[in-house]
Amino acid sequence: VNIKNKKPILLDGVTGSGKTEIYFKVIKDILNLKKQILVMLPEIALSQQWLERFKESFGFYPLVWNSKVKLSEKRKIWNKALTQKSFVLVGARSSLFLPYSNLGLIVIDEENDQSFKQEEGVIYNARDMAVVKAKIEKISIILVSATPSLETYKNCKDQKYFLVKIKKRFKGSDHPIIKVIDMRKSNSNLISETLELELNKNIRKKKQSLILINRRGYAPVSLCVSCGAKRKCKYCDASLVYHKESNFLICHQCGRKELLDEECTKCGSNKFILVGVGIEKVYEEVSKVFKSAKIIKLSSDSMDRENFAKTLEQIEQSKVDIIIGTQIISKGFDFENLKSVFILDFDMWFNNADIRTNEKIFQLTQQVAGRAGRRVERGEVFIQTYEPKHHLLNDIIKNNRDLFYEKELKIRKKSILPPFSKLLLITITSQNIKLAEEKAKNIQRLFDSILNLKVLGPIPAQIFYVNKKYRFRLLIKSTNPLIIQNYLNSKKFSFNVSSKVKIKLDFDPYNLY
Repeated sequence: VNIKNKKPILLDGVTGSGKTEIYFKVIKDILNLKKQILVMLPEIALSQQWLERFKESFGFYPLVWNSKVKLSEKRKIWNKALTQKSFVLVGARSSLFLPYSNLGLIVIDEENDQSFKQEEGVIYNARDMAVVKAKIEKISIILVSATPSLETYKNCKDQKYFLVKIKKRFKGSDHPIIKVIDMRKSNSNLISETLELELNKNIRKKKQSLILINRRGYAPVSLCVSCGAKRKCKYCDASLVYHKESNFLICHQCGRKELLDEECTKCGSNKFILVGVGIEKVYEEVSKVFKSAKIIKLSSDSMDRENFAKTLEQIEQSKVDIIIGTQIISKGFDFENLKSVFILDFDMWFNNADIRTNEKIFQLTQQVAGRAGRRVERGEVFIQTYEPKHHLLNDIIKNNRDLFYEKELKIRKKSILPPFSKLLLITITSQNIKLAEEKAKNIQRLFDSILNLKVLGPIPAQIFYVNKKYRFRLLIKSTNPLIIQNYLNSKKFSFNVSSKVKIKLDFDPYNLY
């Protein structure tokens, strides 16, 4: 990696190829120059294992900046950014805004991760802003990923970014074999015969298994037995998710909680059935089948930082047989005794209002597959599905990432979607439905007058009612990003916002719900 190269650098290596060790070497070089270094990680959960690897390589811990750090400690770090000439700081996206006085390098690990995008308050993509900051500061930036974003992949193709590619795993092991389990032939909708057989085999061989179920809680839907009505949040147009551990129905939009046995708002009955599967349900079912196995579950709901560190230690010491996790466990972790990965809810991943759905599914599958067989014995990945002939599964099994990216780029280009256009999502919210709709139509008329823009909407948002507010959305599309920005900055443009209506602008949106 040429640290003098002022183009952004993509360190593109397959999972387990030693990308972290490579950029650790670059960090050592920059530290010798007495500079400040920022490493950004997408998940707090990733930081614990990363911190231990850093300590092993450097002999000290770096500074840490994220939402869990106490305010008093953040003040100290803020002052160090102003006064201390050289240090390494690892942080979440907000670490980008510290007042660095001698910054020499930025590293964005897992650059494709969606959590680098802040979607509440001030909306921004920390990865993209880091690229801009590096350009302004005239310093190097390294983007790191086994599955780079399509935007970054195209920037490398267009020679805007410098590419460093690693095609083989560090320990010489092969990429896991990927197999499809046809659930149409199974007697169960959760634990197939193949899954049970393979889990048993791994337990006998004292090898670990990872089950991925990318859904929080116990059951995503509860239905009234008497009238069939779905339990929804009173403040949102969203289904309540049952969390068995806390015994609450929880709205994942606004956080509101209800007891399961509250009366049905439609008929007054207090009897409900639970439909669908979340991580708590999977944990319960797997525990019934494998009574003597040591089983743990990892999700954002069940793990605080201290418990997470203890659980990781148990996994690393092979004191765990089966790991059940959401996507929090899919990337960055190195478990040397993990033999097999099982993906349970693959078909549900497509229920997403997002132009990047195929890209995200491919990335998530590749990332979680990369946890298996990272040492001598080759790993295996089993994907349960009711649609085994799906075209995306074919690409995943072939494990030809660049072929998939080229196909996806052709689709995006034909549809004039990013990275071949700029999108602006405008969300209008109000407690008054008429005011929200009227404002949305006014904004539509403003943009309709501009040439070379395509205006879609306004339409009610997919989740129309959130936290007692109605939401309408418009999507603005242009092949020239400056057209939108110049118009927003011009004197001709004004939202004329009132206190009763809120307007949110989201450039390059990740979620359209």
